[in-house]
Amino acid sequence: MKDQIKNQKFSYKNQVCLGLGSNIDPERNILKAVELLQNIFHLAGISSAWESFPVGSNGPKFINAALNFNTDLNLDKLKREFLIPVEAQLGRVRTSDKYAPRTIDLDVLIWNEEIVDPELVKLPHLAVPVAELSPGFRPFRGTETIEEIAGVLNSNKALVFCPEISQKLRELFRS
Repeated sequence: MKDQIKNQKFSYKNQVCLGLGSNIDPERNILKAVELLQNIFHLAGISSAWESFPVGSNGPKFINAALNFNTDLNLDKLKREFLIPVEAQLGRVRTSDKYAPRTIDLDVLIWNEEIVDPELVKLPHLAVPVAELSPGFRPFRGTETIEEIAGVLNSNKALVFCPEISQKLRELFRS
């Protein structure tokens, strides 16, 4: 039975690139989020983990990563029935302060090769992980690739590579 499933061809109509971020117990929450998502979706790729300063606040540093998967769900249903519940399961509390610390933040960055979050091309903590997964992606059908954009955004080396968390993410992805 397992071999039949393994050899079965799956065709999903929607490609998703999801950004993950946490600055409350970030290692635990990023890893747990990936584990939960992996139980729901067949992950196609996962980036390394990167530490960044928070945007818009003086809170604790964030750990960020990105992952790719395919789904037959539409974007609204994906968010409503899966992403928001995973955030809630990990203790995410939404407040009026959009920059408040959080246990987990799951944001669809790219949907079927279209940018959903325009901050992707403005913030290194979003662009760098995505560039690892899809270096040749051309945002807004432009001439620059996401890899080139990420290089410029992180030219001051504001992001710090997290080798231990990255290794754990790779191990989770392989399991």
